[in-house]
Order: sequence, then structure tokens, then C-alpha cells
Amino acid sequence: MKKRALLAVASMLLIISFAALLGSCSSSSSSDTAAPPAATTGKVVGKVSSNLTGTAIANAMVTAGTVSAVTGSDGTYLLDNMAVSNNTILTISASGYAFTSKIASVTAGNTSRVDVALQPVAASVSIASLATATLLTVPASSAAVQLEANALVTALSGTPAYPVTASITPIDPSSNPQLMPGNFTTSTGSRSRASGRWK
Repeated sequence: MKKRALLAVASMLLIISFAALLGSCSSSSSSDTAAPPAATTGKVVGKVSSNLTGTAIANAMVTAGTVSAVTGSDGTYLLDNMAVSNNTILTISASGYAFTSKIASVTAGNTSRVDVALQPVAASVSIASLATATLLTVPASSAAVQLEANALVTALSGTPAYPVTASITPIDPSSNPQLMPGNFTTSTGSRSRASGRWK
């Protein structure tokens, strides 16, 4: 009789121990499977290269609002923690190349790709004064920009400190529409825009 009682107690303890083990497993697995928080930002990646040679451009600056990145030796960049938007403006600049801008669509938890081809600067002109109108030209090209007298102002609408340098680059969208700033696309009624940068 004592043996049966001891077996019954031992069996009961074994069942209780097994139930406790199962309980601890189920509670830990339920916490392990909790859903991660939903993503609220996205990423933009891409490569910056020369339109003429196709080679990667290192040390180009890619900026979107307060987020920026410098391209590596292979021309690639990563903008992380970008706010969600269908029209995020990227500005891209590199020494010796015409400044440009592109539009990116940033979606939560996803990575968008924006590759950029930059056109080398065709001519740089130093302007000592704009007391009178000045015509800027590109050698061996019909491209020209007419600057009216006193046409240049700073971002705060003040008079710039002369001399200033004007970099001029003719862009032919028929050779590569991606050279155009923004989200230019060729279609009937397409528009043409000039791009320049004052230093």
C-alpha cells in the first residue's frame, strides 16, 4: 500500500512539474512572437556616375532635407531613416560636375533606388561685377546665358560678394533624359529646363 501511495505521489509531482514546464515554454514563446513595430521610414540607395564615361563619381554629395550622404569610391550612396513621401527631392553635387536634382518615392520599410548621371561642367566664368548685363557662353557651343544688370542676389536677397563663379553646362535631354533635373520625362508637350549652379 505504501508503495502505491509513493508511486501516486511521485506521478503527481511528475505531472505538476511537466505542466509547469509547458506553462513556462508557452509564455516565453508568446513573447518571442510579438510583432515588431511598423516601419515609419524608408531608404534611398543609388549610384552617381559620369554621363560621358559611365565611371563612378566618388565623394559626390547626395542630400534630401536634413539627411545626406557622400558617395563611396564605387559611386554608391545610402540615405537612411527617410520620411515617407512620394516626392522627396534629392540634390546631387560633385566637384567638376553640374549640380542636379532628382525625385524619389520613399515608402515605409522599403528601399527605393535612384541612380544619377552627372554631366561635367562645360565652362566656368568668373564674374567681377554685374553693373551691366553679361553674356555667358560655352566654347564651341551655341549655349549662352544672359545675365541682366544686378540680376544676382544671395539667398537672403542681398548683393553677392564679387567675384562669383558661374558654371555652365548645356544639357541635351534627347541624348539622355535622365540628365534633366527633377522628374523630367520625354513625352508630347515635354518641357525643357536649364540647370546651373553659382559658387
